[in-house]
This record gives sequence, C-alpha cells and structure tokens, in this order.
Amino acid sequence: MNFNPEAVASWHGNSKTVPKRRFRRRVGLCRTSPGARSRRRPTAQHHDLREVFDGLRWIVRTGSAWPYMPHDLPPWEAFYQQTQRWLHAGVFEEMVHDLRVLLRLSEGRASDPTPTILDSRTLQSTPQSGSRGGYDGAKRKKGTKVHAAVDTLGHLLALHVTAANEQEREHVGKLAETVQEATGESVELAYVDRGYTGERPATEAKTHGMRLEVVKHEEAKRGFSCSWRAAGSWSGISHGHRDFDG
Repeated sequence: MNFNPEAVASWHGNSKTVPKRRFRRRVGLCRTSPGARSRRRPTAQHHDLREVFDGLRWIVRTGSAWPYMPHDLPPWEAFYQQTQRWLHAGVFEEMVHDLRVLLRLSEGRASDPTPTILDSRTLQSTPQSGSRGGYDGAKRKKGTKVHAAVDTLGHLLALHVTAANEQEREHVGKLAETVQEATGESVELAYVDRGYTGERPATEAKTHGMRLEVVKHEEAKRGFSCSWRAAGSWSGISHGHRDFDG
C-alpha cells in the first residue's frame, strides 16, 4: 500500500512534520533491513526504575520464569540485569533493615532489638532449588530449609537457605553473625526450640555475644512460642519462595 505525503500529513492534523519513526514503520514509510537492527541487549537504564521494580514484584509473586514476563512490560533482560545489580549492592537487605527500624519505632521499641528468635522451616522443592534440595526426615518433606532470625515482633533479621537435610544447630554461628551485623551487635539473647540444643550451637552463639535460651513446649503453651512469633515472616517467605540466580 502506498501513502502520499498529503495523506500522512492529514492524519497528523495537517502538520507538515515527519511522523514518528514507529508510525512510519507501521504504515510502510520506513523499512529496516534485517542487518540494521541493533544487536545490543536491552538494559534497565532505558526504563523507569519504578516499572522495573514492579516487574520484579510480579516475578516474585507468580514465580514465573524471566522470559515469560508480560509483553506490556519492558524486556525481561532489563529486569534481570537490574535485579542482579540490586542483589549485589545489598539493596534489599537495606530495605528490610529500614522497614524494621520504622516498624519498631512505631511500636515504641528501640530501633535495634536485644533478643532474637531463631527458627527454621522446610519448603517444598521447586525447579529452582537445584542442588540445595534435600530430604527432611523429621518433616517427611523434600526441599530446602530456611533458617531465619526475627525479633520478638516477628521482623526479619537474618535468613540462610540450605538443603532440607541439614540440622538447625549447624547454622547457629552463621545466623548469629548475620544478626549482629544487621543490628550493630545489640542482640544478647536468642530464643530457640529443642532443635538448637547442644554444646556446639551454644559455643557459636557465645562467640558472637549471644546466649541461647531453649523454650520448651510447656513454656510455649503458657504464652510464648518461637514459631508463632515468626509466622509473619514465614508467610512472606513461603509465598515469595524463589531464586534469582537464574
């Protein structure tokens, strides 16, 4: 189909300006040769960061693969590249820290806690679990185990993911170290269940300035339970279970 300049100008309100390149290509006024297209991958620098962040939220919420993102969003490569930058820069850790401080202050608490709660949960395997998948004999479930530390309000302090067959007591040292880094070494006490008993976890916690206190089942029934304090964090982790490595 041929278009003369007068017809095209009439479509633009009798303007004598040349139509935008996208429109020219659509009506057949501009044809690009196969070799003329740029080979450069799309980057987040050409897109609004808010839109990129919203796309990342969609990925986390749906658990979809990167290439299957909706077509009304920017190219998936831009989301992936920017997400990797945010991960390597520790942006999400800073967001969690700032939100925790604000929520604690709104409850009339100090910005950094002195006690913490250590707990774990086994999540069902996904294709992204890869080599981290293992079998938790106690829970009779194959998947990954999430080791977490929260304050007494249930706000996340530290998170560590392993295969489901690894024991809680083996990762007290790493959790304690991360907790003290996140809180400026303000934590002095860690409430745990019987899965954290033993000399090794107590020694590792003490190395990082923390004392373990085992909350027994009878005490939990009287009003304190490690698990329900972390319920809010577990809910978010379960719904947003995903890896960003690939």
